[in-house]
Amino acid sequence: MVSNQFADRTVNLYDWGWNQLPVQFSCSNGPLDPKPKHLSKMIDIAKILSADFPFIRVDLYSASRIYFGELTLIPNAGIGTYLPDS
Repeated sequence: MVSNQFADRTVNLYDWGWNQLPVQFSCSNGPLDPKPKHLSKMIDIAKILSADFPFIRVDLYSASRIYFGELTLIPNAGIGTYLPDS
C-alpha cells in the first residue's frame, strides 16, 4: 500500500492475510495501514484481473465501494528495488 504518494512517500507490502511483509520497496516502510474494508472482494477481483499475466500490479481502492485504478506491468518505471533482494 502506497501512502503519501507525492510527499514523504512510504510503501508497505502485505500478504493475502494483511500481514506486513519484512521487505522494503524503493522507499521506507510507513506506519501499518488499516485493513481495507473490502479486502476479501478486492483479492477476488485482483485474482481475476491478473490471471493471464505472469506479473501485474492491480491497483484497487476501497472506499464506500471498490474502485479500479490501473493494471501496471512494470511498477516504479522498472527501477524499483526490494530490500532484501531475496
